[in-house]
Amino acid sequence: MRAVRLVLEKPGAAQAAVVGLLEGCWSAFFAAEWRQIEPALCGEVRSRLGTSARGDLRAALSGLSPAIAVGEDGRVAIDKVQSKSLAVSERGLVLVPTVFGTPHVYVADEAGRPVVVHYPFPPPERAADRRLALRRLDVLAHPARLEVCRAIAVEPRSAREIARLWRLDETAVTKHLSALRAAGLVRAERVGHFVRYSLEASAIQTIGADLLGVLRR
Repeated sequence: MRAVRLVLEKPGAAQAAVVGLLEGCWSAFFAAEWRQIEPALCGEVRSRLGTSARGDLRAALSGLSPAIAVGEDGRVAIDKVQSKSLAVSERGLVLVPTVFGTPHVYVADEAGRPVVVHYPFPPPERAADRRLALRRLDVLAHPARLEVCRAIAVEPRSAREIARLWRLDETAVTKHLSALRAAGLVRAERVGHFVRYSLEASAIQTIGADLLGVLRR
C-alpha cells in the first residue's frame, strides 16, 4: 500500500526510487558481466550490419543458428515457426544476439512491428540435426529393433546369432539391422565369412540430448 500511495501522491519520487533500484541491480549483478560480453556482441552486430548494408541478406542471416536455414530462393526457415509464414519486406527484421540463450532461438511476432529474432552467440559448437534425431527415434520406435539393439549392446553378434538367441526370423533381423545401420545406430564389421554388428553406444547416448536441443532451440 505504501508503494501505491507513493505512486499516486508523489509519482516523481516513485519513479526515482524504481530507477535507483534498477541501477543498483545493474551495478550489483550485471555490470561486470556486460563488460566481458559487450565487445563480442558489438562485433557480431557490426558484422551483421555490414553484410546487410551491402544488400547481402543471405550472408547476414547465415550461421545464426542450426535452427535457422536460408534457402536458395532467399526464404528463411526457422524450426519453431513452421506453421506460418512471416513477411519481413514491409515490417522489417531485427536480429538480436544473446550469450545467455544457447541453443534457444526466440521469434517475436507482434502485429505492426518488425519481426525480432533472438539467436545464440556464439553459435553452439555442436548442434542437433533435427531430421536425424527424428529419424533415429522413428527407427527405434519398432519393438523388434529395440530387441536387436539389446542383443548387440554388450558384444558384437551376427544376424544369425541374434535370430537364434532372440528367436526371431533371420531375414527380419537383417532388415532391422540395415535400418539401424542406415540411421547410424549400428556398425558392421566383417569377421571371416560373417558380418558382426555392434551398437553405436555414443549415438544412442546423444539421442536424448539431441532431442532436448531440438525442442529448446
